[in-house]
Amino acid sequence: MRLYLLSILLAPVVAHAQRTDDSLRHALLAAEDARARTPAQLDLLVATSRSSDAAHAAIAVRALGRRERADLLPQIAPSLRHADPSVRAAGAVAMAQAAGADRAAEAWQVLRTEAAQETDGAVQRAILESIGRLRLAPDTPDHGAAQRLLLDAAMRDGGTRTGALQGLGHLLRRRPASTPPDPELFAALRRLAAAPMPASDRRLALAAIAAARAGDEATLATALGDDDTEVRRLAAAALRTTLLAARARLIDLALEDAAVQVRIEALRDFGQH
Repeated sequence: MRLYLLSILLAPVVAHAQRTDDSLRHALLAAEDARARTPAQLDLLVATSRSSDAAHAAIAVRALGRRERADLLPQIAPSLRHADPSVRAAGAVAMAQAAGADRAAEAWQVLRTEAAQETDGAVQRAILESIGRLRLAPDTPDHGAAQRLLLDAAMRDGGTRTGALQGLGHLLRRRPASTPPDPELFAALRRLAAAPMPASDRRLALAAIAAARAGDEATLATALGDDDTEVRRLAAAALRTTLLAARARLIDLALEDAAVQVRIEALRDFGQH
């Protein structure tokens, strides 16, 4: 009976708290959708990004990143030390979104520090992928250091590999076509493609190889025989960016694939042959 009476007494309090929670969430989503056009919306996002309520803080941090304003980096950076992993992960993504080209080096210094200290696997993956998204200028020490960090993380057999491979793919897609070949990078990517790992990671490795134009005959021939259809499709697509003497033979191999997706890529290759 006492519990029944207590529930009746507390019901209005619970209902009020729920309405308040819903109102704040709505305001945060509205500010995110509007890209925080007004000072009041921006102040709300900054204040809520420091909230102990992880769900609200993560929305606020994500919204700050979507503003794509480098001057908001100081407001985003504290989220990387939030008690909740989901907020820290959102903070890593937001740092890369907001930094742009002008302050990518600053964001890199923050993210590399967090990569070394973070212990949560999901947050580590978010940090590594975000490092790859940074618009670091090619042929700079920071770009080289980021590439080495991602390669080292990808080569380790652990929970960070997926994030590192995703980061490498982003980084290498911005690699200018005129960039001279990097034998060490190419060899590492080829070892990754041949490493025993889940199909999802093999796909990411092939995507990075295609982005770096690092496909060689042995690697692509092995990938074209992979059990995973998407790995084979990516290998066939990579043939368009290679100048291999065996390219015609590999295209023929892809044209005989049982999966239509692979054959379509091979036909595109054939059109450029």
